[in-house]
Amino acid sequence: MAGVIMVVLGLLAAEDLKYKAVTVWKLVLFGLVCTIQAVRTGILRQSIEADTFLGVLFGVMVLLICVWTKQLGAADGIIILFLGLVGGIVRILGIFLAALLLMGLCGLILMMTGRVDKKTSMPVIPFVFLAVVWRGL
Repeated sequence: MAGVIMVVLGLLAAEDLKYKAVTVWKLVLFGLVCTIQAVRTGILRQSIEADTFLGVLFGVMVLLICVWTKQLGAADGIIILFLGLVGGIVRILGIFLAALLLMGLCGLILMMTGRVDKKTSMPVIPFVFLAVVWRGL
């Protein structure tokens, strides 16, 4: 099931990179696949752990920050929320920090080469996808 999550996240990343927006049905599909994975692993473990709860709580906080500050899109927050549901707090924090690191390095390189300035927006989902590939899910 993790492979399906990676494929849908990759599709979302490609779409975000190309259009700087994602379609709602792909976001719903991603949420559905993540929810099925979380339920399936929760049933196998016979419980919902605090790790999963804290991962969802972190995702809700990121989503609220996205909506409140308008610095990130709501889709970015929704993706972090569902990844927190699947991976728990430890994994989602690692993925989130790795995505920020990759974004920062890419932005620095693009600024040094003169391709962008400090006001240029960058899509977030491709870096989340790269972080998931790098850190694992």
